[in-house]
Amino acid sequence: GREEMKSLIVSPDNFLANLPFAVLLEPHNGSRKALLDRRVISYIPSATVYRTLVAVPVLEQPPRILAVGNANYPPGVCPLPFAEREAVMVSELFEDSVLLVGADATEERIASLAPAYNILHFATHGVSLENFAPGASSLLMTTANGRDGFLSASEVAAMDLSHVYVATLSACQTASISASGASGLGSLSTAFLIAGVPSVIGSLWQVHDAATTDVMLGFYARYLRTGTAAAMRAAMQATRVQPEFADPYYWAGFVVYGWNK
Repeated sequence: GREEMKSLIVSPDNFLANLPFAVLLEPHNGSRKALLDRRVISYIPSATVYRTLVAVPVLEQPPRILAVGNANYPPGVCPLPFAEREAVMVSELFEDSVLLVGADATEERIASLAPAYNILHFATHGVSLENFAPGASSLLMTTANGRDGFLSASEVAAMDLSHVYVATLSACQTASISASGASGLGSLSTAFLIAGVPSVIGSLWQVHDAATTDVMLGFYARYLRTGTAAAMRAAMQATRVQPEFADPYYWAGFVVYGWNK
């Protein structure tokens, strides 16, 4: 008979949080298959956080997406034209959407608009700063109105995002944990969970722009039908079969924190 797909929920400790479990091999019928092909994988920081997440109601409101991409960065930080294209394309998948790019992608605009949207998508630079200060890892936005343009983990954790169903951090190292083993606000992904988002997509390393766009478009095409972790799994599989993106570098760095709603 048809094999039932099983879920794997990982609560990794310290450096194991930086391991892409999707590429690990599992024995199957005398051979070995990647976990990506055998399981729907999601990550949780702790059982306590998971108990809080399962109490969040399932998606009932129509999807409304706030897409942010390619802010105006400070001198020396390269622009991300693919990220802007990604944000545009993702926003066009939904009838009800707002797109913030360039000068509009400010912390102030995000804070004012976020309460009205239940899907948040950030296609921008991410900087991992946990080795310098807890909660300092940030998404880079446009500097304006006295805000420094660093939307930090500590700032995110202080927000009320309990109305948001999924937050996608399509940026560099938004789910990685520092070498010092910092926890709590040790990653931007965890900060969004603390703010009340039940499902957060992050990345474990500096992602490839074209492959990222491919994965993200595949994810949103499936998300409303299957839930977060299952949609990300299918999107990664679809990207992996393309010859130019076959190497795990292009697709294995994306992880779902939270649970598969």
